[in-house]
Order: sequence, then C-alpha cells, then structure tokens
Amino acid sequence: MYGQDGVLVDVSETGALFRTSRARPRTESLAFTLKWGDEHIPLHGRVVRAAMQRLEHHVAVEFQQLAPHSIAQLRRLLQTTH
Repeated sequence: MYGQDGVLVDVSETGALFRTSRARPRTESLAFTLKWGDEHIPLHGRVVRAAMQRLEHHVAVEFQQLAPHSIAQLRRLLQTTH
C-alpha cells in the first residue's frame, strides 16, 4: 500500500488495517494493490480511521467498488489463511 510504505495488519472482505509511516486523512480515497505471496489484488477504498500508535500510523480502509475479480481473489486469500 502507498508504494512500499504500508504493512498489512489485518484484512477482511470489507476492509483492511495497515501500519504505515505516513499519515492519511479520514475519508481519503485510495487505490492500491494488496500483495500476498504470488497474488496481486487491486483494491479501492476510503480511510475510515487513522491513529498514531508507537510512532507508526494505523490506517483502516473500508473497501469500495471492488471489481468482481478482486472480490474473488480476496475471498480465495481469506479462505486459505483462515
């Protein structure tokens, strides 16, 4: 996320939580690629929460307007990791 700046903390079908060195304002729209192993999943969403914790920013993103193939990839990823 944000180039090489973000680290995934948690992900679900509806959104994700990232740890990043950069602040992001609430309601900002984002387009990014979730990289997990060989998977590259294009995602879109908006920031719904941003907080500073231990000198890092935690950014919660609610997914919006995902393409059908992105939804399918995300579901497959979640099924294999849970």
